[in-house]
Amino acid sequence: MQRTARFRALGILVIALAFVACGSTSTSSGAPSATNGCGAGYAGANAGVWIEGSGASSACSQVITAIRSGGNQPVSWDGSLGAVAGYEAVCSDQLSSMSYEVVDTGAHILGTQLCQYMTTQFGASSTATAPDLFGIVATADGKAQAAQQAQSSAQAEANDQAAVDQGASAVQSDISSVASDAATAALGPPSLASDVLQAQKDLAVTAADLKIVENEGSGNLSCGADAGTVAADAGGVQADLGGIEADQGGQTASDSSVTGDESRLASDWQQLQSAEAAVPTYQPGNLPTQDQIAAAEKSGTSLLAKGDQAVAAALSKVQGYVNQANADASKASSICGG
Repeated sequence: MQRTARFRALGILVIALAFVACGSTSTSSGAPSATNGCGAGYAGANAGVWIEGSGASSACSQVITAIRSGGNQPVSWDGSLGAVAGYEAVCSDQLSSMSYEVVDTGAHILGTQLCQYMTTQFGASSTATAPDLFGIVATADGKAQAAQQAQSSAQAEANDQAAVDQGASAVQSDISSVASDAATAALGPPSLASDVLQAQKDLAVTAADLKIVENEGSGNLSCGADAGTVAADAGGVQADLGGIEADQGGQTASDSSVTGDESRLASDWQQLQSAEAAVPTYQPGNLPTQDQIAAAEKSGTSLLAKGDQAVAAALSKVQGYVNQANADASKASSICGG
């Protein structure tokens, strides 16, 4: 409903104050009740008065008449403030036949007019009262605070659930990483088998060249050169050992990847447990278990050992080839008088 130009110029916030209730003779303070009193205010504005007591019905009628006489549209009011913020209690009083409270927003222009009218029309008691006599403003503020707390609580719970989801996803990813990297490490370095085979071939060449020296004997003019060939062959086998040692370095890197995966798994598992503790009733279907964590760690350790054992066996074997090749070189040199 439109206001007169005179009140639009005041910049009063617009809201419809609706509902009327009149009734009993109670004058006790507390939240307004439709059975205990009645309210009146200005249409299109936020100012209103709530009245309780034996004289409430008559007083509300007089307020409505006065508002209409002033060129404004009156409305009945149920004492609730709705969703509009910024309400304040402007005045209140406890008289012999009634008690009342005036509320308003902004500069309280209309609320102040209502206070002046109530004092002029019905008089004033000598007892000071709290402005928010019926707790109208406090009740609205409490509801707003409760709603905000409920929203904050819901958001906090949603955040906690999201933390559990993220933690569960991270742990499951860690378990997969441990399994994948450990399986790779268990195979040993890709070049390990071929490097061992190359060392074996080079040792065979060394042995063959030694056989030539042995067949020729020390009296052959090429004996010294042939012994040098055997020594060079032995050097090749030694180089092959360096290849195996490089493979060992690759295996160490693979092992580090797995141990890194296991370290992340332990950390993420701990974070997930903390997240679950914050919202124990939330149990999504992808939650990993302690048994899964233990199984992943045990499998990772076992697979790492398998890869390490393969590298150690290769090192031992090729070191034996080196020893044999060096012995062949020494024998060739001895035959040729070196």
